[in-house]
Amino acid sequence: MVPLTGDGCGVSVLILTLNEERNIERCLRSVHWSNDVVVLDSGSVDATIERAARFSNVRIVERAFTDYADQRNFGLQGIRYRNRWLFVLDADEEASEALGDELAGVAASGSNRLVYLVRRHVVLHGKVLRHNLTSTFWIERMLIPGAVRYYGAVHEKLQFNGECGRLHGRILHHQFDNGIDDWFRRRIRYARLENAATDATGPSYRGPLSRRILLKRIFRKLPARWAVYFIFNLIVSRAYLDGKEGVRYIWLEARSQYLANRCGRERV
Repeated sequence: MVPLTGDGCGVSVLILTLNEERNIERCLRSVHWSNDVVVLDSGSVDATIERAARFSNVRIVERAFTDYADQRNFGLQGIRYRNRWLFVLDADEEASEALGDELAGVAASGSNRLVYLVRRHVVLHGKVLRHNLTSTFWIERMLIPGAVRYYGAVHEKLQFNGECGRLHGRILHHQFDNGIDDWFRRRIRYARLENAATDATGPSYRGPLSRRILLKRIFRKLPARWAVYFIFNLIVSRAYLDGKEGVRYIWLEARSQYLANRCGRERV
């Protein structure tokens, strides 16, 4: 058993898993401060559950997967948590120490907001990348479970009323740790799901979330969008400041944009 440290900090954690034996222990170590971590597994056949069960602050819930929004909504509505606040983390991510401290501060403050936003840094070959468009995007990760709901088959968004807060601490995203080929396969699968759901509608947003959604809609309509992405990140975001890893990352993203565009033309 990996012992629980800290007093729980007033924040529960939800992590969705499927065959994440390579990532799950790093992810769980990063939320050692929580007294209530739920791993919602959708049928792993590797050592994910065995490794998660070693942590004394972890509960494991198993449920068949339908789509991302449905699974996350079950995590919000179908599970009872020990704390008022919930932090949502992916298995290939880790919460920085600074972010953990911030989450505890919000929980102790008595904030009346329903949602807090956070940003991520991608990690490639062990290097944290700070100079790219991805690092500027805000995502909804700290929330009150009973007051919000997800929609969207993939890259799901959160529906809620009121203003959201922002956190300065970062999530570190180890999205390449299962290999470049696996990453490309996932990106193509996500593109196919997005193409199938192009006509789906969702709630409107203000502030940083609306900026991200608007940029994505505009970007999808651009010719040679993969080239636009690469040039923008290289020159405007100055990805070269992260060295060869920074340039390689934006090239991989540009390549995935090219393949996603092909999926869009095929309407798979």
